[in-house]
Amino acid sequence: MQRIERFCKTTRWFHWTFALSFCSLAASGTLLLCRAELSIEPADVAVLIEFHKITAIVFLTAPWLIGLSGDRRAWLRDLSETARFTRDDLVWLVRQPLAMLGKAELPAQDKLNAGQKLNALAVAAEEHATAFLVETRCAAAIARERLTARQREGRDPSDAGPDFHAISAQRFETPREWPRGARAVVRTDAPWRGRVRDLARRLAPRSGGR
Repeated sequence: MQRIERFCKTTRWFHWTFALSFCSLAASGTLLLCRAELSIEPADVAVLIEFHKITAIVFLTAPWLIGLSGDRRAWLRDLSETARFTRDDLVWLVRQPLAMLGKAELPAQDKLNAGQKLNALAVAAEEHATAFLVETRCAAAIARERLTARQREGRDPSDAGPDFHAISAQRFETPREWPRGARAVVRTDAPWRGRVRDLARRLAPRSGGR
């Protein structure tokens, strides 16, 4: 049996650092909130407060440092999946309650299902993260050539490969749900780095220069 890597190591480390620090914050915050009912000693409360502060710093910084210092391309590709909703995602959300009761079938999903996407967006909203969709396009022949090269070199985290390109292109839906001011198209079959730098400079004021 062939084992297929669904998410790269950077995405996995990002996920678990985020999840564990979030759970630690929830646990320490709950203890602080209920310290009177639990009769926690003042000295222990002080320790909990310091732990909560340190964990908050880890929660806000560590996952992003991991993402930026690892396989950025694969990590950003996974992140972009959370902001891409299709008609099948909406059907999935509508049918999910009935599916849990065994009374409906869910449509096929891509790497992330609609519930996972909503959860990711909710966390991003909680952290006041700004979402901007960058759609990359290139000629079909060039896309297949690139996919074939990545598959041959074993450096593509996707298990789809070049054979799936035609089906994927056929299923593609223009992201009309995104406001025009929050999305852009970048052609990668032409010089594109300058275009990306221009977009980054344009977005910098929204994120406080980060």
